[in-house]
Amino acid sequence: MGRTFSFRDYMLKYDCPFCGKPQSGLEVEQGLAGQSILWIALECIRAGAALSPCRSCGKSFAIPASVFADGVLAEFQSVSALPGDRLWEHVTKNYVATGMQSRLLLPDWYDILLEANRAGPVDTMRMQWDPSQPCPNCGSRPHPHPITFTYACPFCACHNTVAQQDIHESLGVRVACRGCLKALFVPPRVWCPKCKRALVDYHEVLRHIADENGVDVTRLQPR
Repeated sequence: MGRTFSFRDYMLKYDCPFCGKPQSGLEVEQGLAGQSILWIALECIRAGAALSPCRSCGKSFAIPASVFADGVLAEFQSVSALPGDRLWEHVTKNYVATGMQSRLLLPDWYDILLEANRAGPVDTMRMQWDPSQPCPNCGSRPHPHPITFTYACPFCACHNTVAQQDIHESLGVRVACRGCLKALFVPPRVWCPKCKRALVDYHEVLRHIADENGVDVTRLQPR
């Protein structure tokens, strides 16, 4: 299990406490490896911990607020209360530009993460949940903006984009490749089973499509 971590800009690169595979956030589809430290911090401010599903094993784990260095969350909360996107600007100027991102976390933060998850994965489906808050399973907020995702055709490698609103919540949708015209079925289980208002994580969406169509998930990943 890796205890090392690194930053690339505001993206924190670290390993799942259960399977040891590298973690990533929604930004991975945009080519950004890691998980946004801003998202982790804001979730810790809001709920005391950030709940994150592993993109490899699917198990959810908690990132407790106690991983942050003294005063960091109070600093972030104060800045985020200002108008505009001040928090991103603040972190960029004071931490990213100076290469000081590691000062945001305690030196033993990963040990704290492991201890917080020693009892096992978080069962997000059984958690008490206020629908006016972000979903603990997929992270979506109330009335989320519809999204799109891209996959590579496993037959011709052509990139295809699917809009969330085109996927029927009960029936799914069949999508014909714009290159070779061969179709893949996008099953309805790509919708979050808890809130049903957004899709599950991008990697999980690809796994569901791969399983449904009997193809290797790596062939669906855009190159």
